[in-house]
Amino acid sequence: MCPLNSLQIVQTNTGQVVSGKPLWRVEVINNCICDQSQIMLSCNGFQSFEGVDPLILKKIGDNCLLYNGHLLSPRNIDVFAYASDSSFPFVPISSVTGTCHQKDI
Repeated sequence: MCPLNSLQIVQTNTGQVVSGKPLWRVEVINNCICDQSQIMLSCNGFQSFEGVDPLILKKIGDNCLLYNGHLLSPRNIDVFAYASDSSFPFVPISSVTGTCHQKDI
């Protein structure tokens, strides 16, 4: 089973501006040796001035489902972007652990 802290979230300001707001790039990195799916991030209060495709980040109550729950393999990265005055503190709150792989992948 993968601990939640195995999902690393890195956000960077792209330097681009959309609707007068900075564009933020979010990378969700799977640092576990196992596949993870159904990745949920806390996103209570999240707003983007540029709409985020619901297939990429689907709001469900106070949480958001990442990439429609697809499988994120070890050492792979999911990426999305949003426009906002400041970065939003996304935090992984749950995932489903799948197949585990050798540490030397």
